[in-house]
Amino acid sequence: GRVVADDSGKHQPGDLVAIDPAKPCGACEFCLRAHPNLCPNVEFTGAPPFDGALTQRMVVAERQLFPMPSNLSAEEAMMLEPLGVAIHAIDLAKPRMFETVAVIGCGPIGDTRPLADVRFSLGSVFTPMVLCHRAQAHPALPAGRRVLHLGHRASGLPRGGCAGGGGGRG
Repeated sequence: GRVVADDSGKHQPGDLVAIDPAKPCGACEFCLRAHPNLCPNVEFTGAPPFDGALTQRMVVAERQLFPMPSNLSAEEAMMLEPLGVAIHAIDLAKPRMFETVAVIGCGPIGDTRPLADVRFSLGSVFTPMVLCHRAQAHPALPAGRRVLHLGHRASGLPRGGCAGGGGGRG
């Protein structure tokens, strides 16, 4: 988002910043030991009972703001968190080089996987989809990526035929 006002003086109006949705208490044993990610009292934007960030403006603590480089657009900056989640998922999965993998879902996280796949030199990537309009909205799929239609016949598209088929793998 863009800073509207900052009482701390660390940010100027108009500065592009990323907002950490986690606001640890800063006083528990975990926070005091420099492990705020384990804070049992964390307030997390978008997790009940706290409202989300689908709003024009919101008030956050200065410690939740992270300045973005001036050469990064707001659209690019907003994809950093989903990309980080995708990379973390790949780290946890520990795929072997050139291994064929499946990405289940093409929401904001799944849509960043092609970028992360390049980092990990994965082989073919198959993305089973129920809603083919998502795949058709991204016609420039990277080489080796296939989208498999697994939904019902009401879409009018044959199974396995959404965007490139699955070579018999769907």
